[in-house]
Amino acid sequence: MKSTSEIIILAGTGVNIIVDAKTKSISEIIMIVGAIGRKNGRITLKNCDFKSVSELLMVCRNYPDCITLDLTNS
Repeated sequence: MKSTSEIIILAGTGVNIIVDAKTKSISEIIMIVGAIGRKNGRITLKNCDFKSVSELLMVCRNYPDCITLDLTNS
């Protein structure tokens, strides 16, 4: 598993990334989304059912067009 800083570096290249939301804090996810959004990449957040609606709304506040939330429990 890649560290958050490694994911942010990769996200800064503009690639599309899938991240397990269960293994990252909301602040880490927001940092990753910021790096993705600045380069017009896309992020899919898996296992979002482990986060509250208010947490997910915070994540979606910036760059919502870049984010896909997977609400299934996989």
